[in-house]
Amino acid sequence: MQFSFARFSYLFKLQLAANRKLYLLSMAAMAGVMLCFMFLSVFTSKNGFQFENQIDFVTVALILSGAFFASLIFTQYGDKDKRIQSILLPVSNAERLAVAVLFVFFLFPIVFLLLYFICIAIVNTVDVQVLGNRNDIYMLGGIEGQYLLMTFGLVQSVALLGAIWFRRFTFVKTIVLVCLTAIFIAGANDVINKVVVKDASAKVAGYHAKVNKLPFPVRYEIVGSSPYRSMRFSGKSEYGYYIDGSSYWLSLPDHQMLFFLIFLGLIPLFFFYVTLAKLREQQL
Repeated sequence: MQFSFARFSYLFKLQLAANRKLYLLSMAAMAGVMLCFMFLSVFTSKNGFQFENQIDFVTVALILSGAFFASLIFTQYGDKDKRIQSILLPVSNAERLAVAVLFVFFLFPIVFLLLYFICIAIVNTVDVQVLGNRNDIYMLGGIEGQYLLMTFGLVQSVALLGAIWFRRFTFVKTIVLVCLTAIFIAGANDVINKVVVKDASAKVAGYHAKVNKLPFPVRYEIVGSSPYRSMRFSGKSEYGYYIDGSSYWLSLPDHQMLFFLIFLGLIPLFFFYVTLAKLREQQL
């Protein structure tokens, strides 16, 4: 069956109609939780709901709530009767996946961020006008915003696969799957660092001695090497303390970084393919 925008639109409207009340209640609950947490931070913290706290809050809240929503997008396949009804719908698996992607990757973050900005505007008004704290509103800019969107896309693609892969305790099993994926990526990143950057400590120490004309630290260690970010080297003394002014950053040129960004974009497509294969398996 070929992809049809008419059937796609039909399935999208059906999904909205069947879960309209649940979505509205979830939006109200999400806004209530946001306001409670934000006001709690405003009235319990010395300087109110600070900019750094806003970054931490929106990062954790968006990723966790998004993963929870994505893990429930295919709940009908967990029940035998609902699974049969869903399979009998005159739509293709590609259309089912497209509707799920639309909800999980586009509609949910738009609704979440809309609620977030409404809540943070209310809280910030009280924070500034009533309590006198001068805290700016985090607008998802800078490197933090880019890293958040990248992480959100990866987590959502894994959560979407978990939604169709597991039939019971979907969210819990999906979180375990996400954690295992993150551990694998972090472990692979460390291995790649050691393979690509051979004898990095000696090279950085030699560069430090050449530039500063001073005795370099006893050894250098990588202290910042998360995926898709610059590597940071810092010198340590013989007593194990990091030395101020001895840090260096290693970054790839933009044209080389483009290759890794393209590879990153292919990862969700791989999970989409596996999800589509599992959807086809449901019909067997």
